[in-house]
Amino acid sequence: GMYYYMLEAAGHYAVATHFEVTHARRAFPCIDDVEVRTRWALKVDLDQSMVSPLVLSCASEDDSSTSQQSRSLAVLNTPIPAYAFAFLVATSASAFTSIIDGSDGTDLSQLTTKRGTNLATTVYVSSSFHAKHPALASFGLSRLHVSVAALEDLLDSPIPLEDKLDLVFMNRMTPALAGMEHHGLIYIADSVWTGGPMARVPAGSPKVRDEITSLIIHELCHHWLGNAIGMPFAYKEGLCQVLEVCVLDILEGRPPRKLTNGPAKDAAQAKDETAAQAKGCSH
Repeated sequence: GMYYYMLEAAGHYAVATHFEVTHARRAFPCIDDVEVRTRWALKVDLDQSMVSPLVLSCASEDDSSTSQQSRSLAVLNTPIPAYAFAFLVATSASAFTSIIDGSDGTDLSQLTTKRGTNLATTVYVSSSFHAKHPALASFGLSRLHVSVAALEDLLDSPIPLEDKLDLVFMNRMTPALAGMEHHGLIYIADSVWTGGPMARVPAGSPKVRDEITSLIIHELCHHWLGNAIGMPFAYKEGLCQVLEVCVLDILEGRPPRKLTNGPAKDAAQAKDETAAQAKGCSH
């Protein structure tokens, strides 16, 4: 649904959408099946106080709006699942910090896809969180770029986007979910960087960096499996979970894992493979 939460700046708040499949169909009643997608003609009016940022998926700001009291979003005429529509706005211009540089200071504001299309790439993070953990945003942007390249090579297919790809680190809106994909817009819970609610590991530790990378890979996978190619929920989630493990191994230089459905293994072999998996090795 639509979530409202207070910012640290006194009197300011942010509004963001986070839809799962069923709830999105309740908000926007439509034909929304893996074989039949709605072409959107949706307009959202926002009060003029919603100043920054205006982070959108499958949408653009409507320049035809003449009202001085509101600004409009016009959703692109694209056949995508209802839940893939999302936006984030806030009443404070300084509520979120935007980052376009990678961990090494390289300008990563543009990502060239396998098709040759240039995507504008930006990371947004709440300014209060960025002040405490400045390494998160640039790390996330660097991993976004290498993850797109690795997936395009593995799937031998360009990411199905035309103009932009944004990554937002923000408050966890749904307790059970740490990330969510939309069309050209990915949400990741910023609390993952600090080790989660229990903070069992140090902020920004290697384990946390792997977790952030896995989430980015998983949500990128859904741009192919779920958004571009309609699939039942269990299929697309299962495939994306497999791909996130495979791509993370590639990025970390680990031996590729073998996925088989061969004969059942004896107890000793299964125990050996479990031990190897626990050490982060291939199995």
